[in-house]
Amino acid sequence: MKIVLISANQTTSPYPVFPLGASVVSAALKAAGHEVLFLDGLADGVSQEAGLARLRGHDPRLVCLSLRNIDNTSSAHEECYLDAVAALVAGVRTVTQAPILVGGAGFSLMPEAILKRLGADYGIAGEGERAVLEFVARLERGEFPPTSIVRPAAFLAEPDIGAADYGLPCVDYYVEQGGGMVGVQTKRGCPHACGYCSYPVLEGRALRARDPKAVVQDIERLIGERGMKYLYFVDAVFNDSQGLYRQVVEEMLARRIRIPWVAFFKPTPIPDDVLAMMKATGWAAAEVGSDGTTDETLRGLHKPFAWADVEAFQAALNRHRVPVAHYFIFGGPGETRATVQAGIDHVLRLSSAVRFVYTGIRVLPETDIEQIARREGLLAPGQSLLEPVYYFSPQIERGWLENLLREKLSPDPLCFYPPENFALRIAEFHRKGFMGPLWEMALGHRPPRRIRSRG
Repeated sequence: MKIVLISANQTTSPYPVFPLGASVVSAALKAAGHEVLFLDGLADGVSQEAGLARLRGHDPRLVCLSLRNIDNTSSAHEECYLDAVAALVAGVRTVTQAPILVGGAGFSLMPEAILKRLGADYGIAGEGERAVLEFVARLERGEFPPTSIVRPAAFLAEPDIGAADYGLPCVDYYVEQGGGMVGVQTKRGCPHACGYCSYPVLEGRALRARDPKAVVQDIERLIGERGMKYLYFVDAVFNDSQGLYRQVVEEMLARRIRIPWVAFFKPTPIPDDVLAMMKATGWAAAEVGSDGTTDETLRGLHKPFAWADVEAFQAALNRHRVPVAHYFIFGGPGETRATVQAGIDHVLRLSSAVRFVYTGIRVLPETDIEQIARREGLLAPGQSLLEPVYYFSPQIERGWLENLLREKLSPDPLCFYPPENFALRIAEFHRKGFMGPLWEMALGHRPPRRIRSRG
């Protein structure tokens, strides 16, 4: 069957992100013998009209649209993406009568409401690689699902987790324009219960690991065939408590792979010998979801660690000379004027790290924050979360918090509030060909290196 698969993401902040989920669906469709045209508005660099012309020329029987984000989840600089995607759906309607199937992480947060907002026909809520094949098989038989939203009955077993389609032409764009970085996933799922997070809803609480050999084969291919210069492990948390991440590191060592890489970490202990192994594979930077800035606010966010763990993790990575960026949130449950003052002191004390500071928490469905927001009257009965709503502790005033953070944090050159200010600088450096997440340049850990054009 002829199918068009569209990555609808248009945001490049803080850098363009390879559409991993859409590429996994692409790989599954191709493996099943379908003819897939992959359209990526960022990578293709053409107008919507030109993209629609390509779609019309493919004459598809199905159009799949992947929605990665519905907004930027930033209270300081709100950006919502659904209107632009709805306009894209309307444009698709003008060039084909094929049904439009929507999926992706962003879509799966509120599938019924988003499907209605976009004006598409069907949606897959959850993992898509198997569900899309079942949908296409029904379509080939002239059948349609009994409901507009398809929900897989269970999360995929480990052997069934699909590989990404790293043969897509758009990979070149992300190598050249995204700081040399391409994302690779080693596992799905998150066993933690952070109050604001949607990962357990989207991926489940049980960790499901890909075969480490398959993961490293992806890395080898990206380096050898696609010119990847910097690897980004996109797992919700790389250093899982089961130690699955070590298997990937060990496989990289066994195959003598060394490439600069970054991942998202929780600030819990990692043995020094494991840190050394990671460094031997090229580990170049760590992004840390510290979130809370005091023990009280960490408990309010249901984080599985204390503030002392944050400082200990920072000290360990300092010993191994790994640059660190922490992400902090002020204003969450349990935040008071006293915890704000103490939290600012804590954040400033981490002077050897880059720190990105956010205020307020985007309320998402099926999270603890949603329950708190409804209990405290922030949300009206039946109020939709499609339009962004941000939770701020009722014990503080938002204006006071934002003004105080600007006053206290702005003198620190490694502390960024709001983070969007630094994102603009990252984009400019990437346009000039520098590699990596780039915040680590501020720490002086390595000189900037240019990407050589593959053209």
